Amino acid sequence: MNSSQERALESVNNQVQTLKQALLNVNAAPRPQFSRGFNKPVFSGNIGMYNPNGGAYMPQGGTGGMGMLGYDRRFGGCSFCGGNDRHFMSSCLVREEYMNRGIIKRNKNNNRLVMQNGDKIPTYPLNTPIKSRIDAHIK
Repeated sequence: MNSSQERALESVNNQVQTLKQALLNVNAAPRPQFSRGFNKPVFSGNIGMYNPNGGAYMPQGGTGGMGMLGYDRRFGGCSFCGGNDRHFMSSCLVREEYMNRGIIKRNKNNNRLVMQNGDKIPTYPLNTPIKSRIDAHIK
């Protein structure tokens, strides 16, 4: 082998070592932790970047909370009546009224709200408070 071939071989070996080191760095990077519960990955249009503190994805700009279907998945305030007066479903007066009138009740097995006959509360129309879904089902 002449000296130019030796230099070329040394250059290739250096590049291989650099690639090996880069691969080791990638493998040593922290991985997202997928778990059940509140730490589920959150996607908002684009995937975002890994958050090493919480184990979930942090949305990065993009659609501003819009889901992949094009509507806002977040609903602020009371999930039952849709009110934004700083109350939630556990203290909702409209929910209590619907329970007192016999329109809905609590399931004895899992304590979830169900229709009076035991059926699940309808999921349509999408992205509406539970009260609106019950009213649409009753009509």
